[in-house]
Amino acid sequence: MRIGNRDFDFADHTYLMGILNVTPDSFSDGGSYADTEEALLRVFVMEKEGMDILDIGGESTRPGASFVSEEEELGRVLPVIEALRKVSDIPLSVDTRRARVAEAALDAGADLINDVSGLEDPGMAPLIAERGVPYVLMDPSFQGDGPEEGSGKRVLASMMALAEKAERAGILREQLILDPGIGFHGSGKVDLDIVRELPAICSAGYPVLVGGSRKSFLGKLYAERMGRETDAKERVGGTVALTFAATLAGAGIIRVHDIWDNVQGVALAEGMMRRPV
Repeated sequence: MRIGNRDFDFADHTYLMGILNVTPDSFSDGGSYADTEEALLRVFVMEKEGMDILDIGGESTRPGASFVSEEEELGRVLPVIEALRKVSDIPLSVDTRRARVAEAALDAGADLINDVSGLEDPGMAPLIAERGVPYVLMDPSFQGDGPEEGSGKRVLASMMALAEKAERAGILREQLILDPGIGFHGSGKVDLDIVRELPAICSAGYPVLVGGSRKSFLGKLYAERMGRETDAKERVGGTVALTFAATLAGAGIIRVHDIWDNVQGVALAEGMMRRPV
C-alpha cells in the first residue's frame, strides 16, 4: 500500500504509527502538544526513534470526552499539518470522524484518514472514494454486553460487514485498513478477546491496525495483579507486550505513544518470525 511517498509492505512488516494528540483532554497526553512548536519537537523525537506514520488527532476519542466543533478541530490539526509539511515527508494520518475535517487535512498534506466512527459522517465514504487515499475503518458499534467468550469473533464479523458497506460506497478494497477498536467496545473483557482473536482478524484479507496503547484494559489487568490503580503513563510495558503479540499475529500497523519501546517489541517479534528487520 502506498501512503504518502512511501510503500508499506504489510505482508512482511509491522509498522509503528506515532500518536500526536493536539487536544487538551486526550486520556494519556492531553494538553502536552497543543502548541505547534511543541508538537513539531515531539514529532522529530518520534521520527528519530523509528516512527513510520504519524497520526494527528484534534478531538479526543476517549470514552466520555466532549465533542468539539469542526472549526475548533480544524484549528488544532491544520497548523500542525502545514508546519510539518514544510520540514518532514513522514506519512501523515489524521484521526477524525468528520468528512469536512478529513478533506481539509488532505488538502493541507495529510495522506491517510483514520476514522473511529465507522462511516458515521455520510460524506466520508464519497470523499475517500474520490480521493483514493488509504482509510482506517473502525466499527465501534459492537458493545460488550454479551458473554466474553466469542466477542472477538463478533467484532470481526461486524468489521467485515462494515468493510463491505465501505466497498459498496465506492471505497476500493486496497484502500482499506481495518481497526478492531480495542478500547471502544465498553468492556476490558472484549478487548482481551479481541487480542486472542488477532490472528484471525489479521488473516481476514485486509491490513489491520491495532491501537491499544496505554489503554484502560491494561490498567485493569495490572490492578488485578498488583491491587492498585495505574495511570496511563504506567502502562508502557503492557503496551509493548501487546505490540509483540499483535506483530506475531500479523498486524500491519501498531498505533502507540512510545515509539522506541515498541520498536523493540516489533523487532523481537519480526526476528522470531525471521522477517527482515
